[in-house]
Amino acid sequence: MIETKELRIGNYFIGHDNKVFEWSLFHFALLQNETGITLDEIIKEPISLTEDWLLRFGFERVDTQFYKKEIGGNVFILVNYNKRSTGCFGAVTFETDLKEDSYVGHIKKRCKYIHELQNLYFSLTGEELKELEVKPQTIN
Repeated sequence: MIETKELRIGNYFIGHDNKVFEWSLFHFALLQNETGITLDEIIKEPISLTEDWLLRFGFERVDTQFYKKEIGGNVFILVNYNKRSTGCFGAVTFETDLKEDSYVGHIKKRCKYIHELQNLYFSLTGEELKELEVKPQTIN
């Protein structure tokens, strides 16, 4: 069950129509008004962190287990994604190449759901982790 304190504007969830939706100020207003609407009536379930979502958020595959996203200069967020483990998770690492293969910081935070990764990304960077626009491809 998701707690209200986990919610941020821009988080993605699955609604009761089984479609992905983005949490907004409107949804907070529904909870605040005396409508009697509960969080469980808005959000059906969180979205599991998957390889597909990492790629949709602009992470690049480094190898069979790691994905990275540049956040500026030589600083990256590195996610350890292991789909074989019970519940997917990400371990986030800041990486820089001030010296070859050196790590400046390491933060272990399990992220089973994409809203958790979105919240952690915002905490670390001050920027929203959004799904990249899919550009139409020309087929020859």
